[in-house]
Amino acid sequence: MESKELLAAMNKAYKYLALRDHFEAEIRKKLKNKDFKDDIIDETIKSLYSNKFLDDSKLAYKFASEKLKTEGKNKVLYRLLNKGVDRSVALSAIEDCYVDENEVCLEQLEKKAEAMGVFESLQKGQKIEGRLERKLVNYLKNKGFGMSSIIYSMKNIRCHQYLN
Repeated sequence: MESKELLAAMNKAYKYLALRDHFEAEIRKKLKNKDFKDDIIDETIKSLYSNKFLDDSKLAYKFASEKLKTEGKNKVLYRLLNKGVDRSVALSAIEDCYVDENEVCLEQLEKKAEAMGVFESLQKGQKIEGRLERKLVNYLKNKGFGMSSIIYSMKNIRCHQYLN
């Protein structure tokens, strides 16, 4: 199937991939927006895979390993799914990236607490509670951390006053 339309679709796809890596769903969407037919898009995608220009598994791993440095697994999964990555591919990529989510969560909490001036309060013997505690917990939830990591982090940041 070497038609002009296929050649045009391939050229478009190569241009997109020359700018940055894309997931299959992103390329499909871009080609669909350029009014290419489904069979042409399918053939283009097949060719991109066979020539190793597309690899959702590798790209999902690369994406996850970068994002898991500052975000929780839940948010990274959500972001991969929004990019059109198959759920099993996304979960596998996240699992393959060994990251201690508790430590990442604690790092993010400490950065946020520092920015909010929480450590000054801790040094004065005050506790993190009430509105401030809810604000910090919600911040970590929005970053995609699980409750076990959030609880771990909140307990450990409370110990911070004794470490200084």
